[in-house]
Amino acid sequence: MTEKILGPTGSKRRKRFLLVPFLLVACAAMFWIAGAQAVHDAGVFELDGNAGSGNATPAADDWDRVCHQVTGSDCSTTSNTSGAVAVDWVSELNLNATIFTGGGSKDPQDISSWAWKDGAGGLPDKDNLLHSFAARYTATSGPEAGHDVLYFGSDRYANSGAAQQRIWFFPN
Repeated sequence: MTEKILGPTGSKRRKRFLLVPFLLVACAAMFWIAGAQAVHDAGVFELDGNAGSGNATPAADDWDRVCHQVTGSDCSTTSNTSGAVAVDWVSELNLNATIFTGGGSKDPQDISSWAWKDGAGGLPDKDNLLHSFAARYTATSGPEAGHDVLYFGSDRYANSGAAQQRIWFFPN
């Protein structure tokens, strides 16, 4: 019966019949995208898309608490982080700030060789960062327990259009 439907072993008809399911699986695999494996919710920092604390577990921080801990001002909260080992917060309200130029050519070069312009201005609003933060925690539960977990992010002057951002981590 199989030979009647598929044809004799090694025939062109059988090869074509078996090629179709293989191609369908290959095409489906091209369009299936796995989720990013870089984000781990260790329960110490909110990963909810807004800058305000209090939408997740009571102990979870958000970047309003990082802002308050570094600046001491009212950043929509009067609370510091709850257990961050290290924090940093930077505000850049000058839209004519120093910018790096030259595309991806900076990565393999020493920092002293990077091209930059000081007070250049003229950047599209979507490329001007207003605030950046980083907070480091030592996870106490889950697969990250005992390991340092680093959360970082920024916000930009305007959300009109796509923009890319790179963050470099230096050992010193």
